[in-house]
Order: sequence, then C-alpha cells, then structure tokens
Amino acid sequence: MASETFLMLWNPGKFREFAGEIPTLQAEIAARGTASDWWSAGTRVHDIDEGDRIFLIRTAVKPWSVIASGHASGTVYHPARHSADEVGYNNRVPIEWDHVLAPEHAMPIPEQEPELYAYVTKRQASGNKLSPERAATLSRYWESHLRQLA
Repeated sequence: MASETFLMLWNPGKFREFAGEIPTLQAEIAARGTASDWWSAGTRVHDIDEGDRIFLIRTAVKPWSVIASGHASGTVYHPARHSADEVGYNNRVPIEWDHVLAPEHAMPIPEQEPELYAYVTKRQASGNKLSPERAATLSRYWESHLRQLA
C-alpha cells in the first residue's frame, strides 16, 4: 500500500513549548538524521500508518507555513490522560522528523497553488490527509525550499 501524507498543525500562540524544542530537534537531526517526537493527530484515531509522510504547518501567524517534515514511526495512539490540560493531546502519532526549521525559515504555503493554499489554510485541527496530487505539490515546493536553504 502506498504511503499517505498528513498535515499536523502548530499554533505557536497555544503551544509555545514547541518553539523551545526546535533547537534540540535540529541538533538530534544533525547528529543522527532524524529526531523522535510525537504530535497531536487531532480527532484522527486511525489511518495514519508507519511510514506515512507528515508535514507540520505553523498556523495563526501569517503566512501559514511548513515548519517541519517527517514520517510517522507508528500508528495513532491514545495515551492515558493525566489532567484536563492534556485534552489537546488525546490522539498522538509518533514521528521521526527529518527537517525542523527555525520559524524565520519556514516555507509559506504557496499562494500560487490556489487549491492547495485554500485546502491547507482552512484546516482547524491536525490529522488531515492530503490527496496524492496536493501531497506531490506540497512535497515539490518543500524540497525546493530546503534546497534554497542549504
């Protein structure tokens, strides 16, 4: 079965702690090629499989941007909830990030691709699956962006 591509969302105003984790994730990627982490899968409770492509989209800050990419290293799981504060993290997916960028280097969602732009910027939660066409377009822009940064 072919792998799928999913969007995970990061709102830096609500989840500030991720910004502080970026340097550690970048150092781990530099040392071993990937960085182990997890991300909220929103309301998605299945269908993300090991090897699926993951893009992390920074929201609530204009322009919406891709800030990280990786692959699911397992399937969605539901950890035991320890407090009411964890409600946003109920469905998680383990991820091996292959790129995590500083916010100032994030790639804006390409407005010249109106269908992709409209789809991505209307998302309200993590775990949205991209069509193969949208995934290919986003991947192409992302790879070009990474080459420009290198």
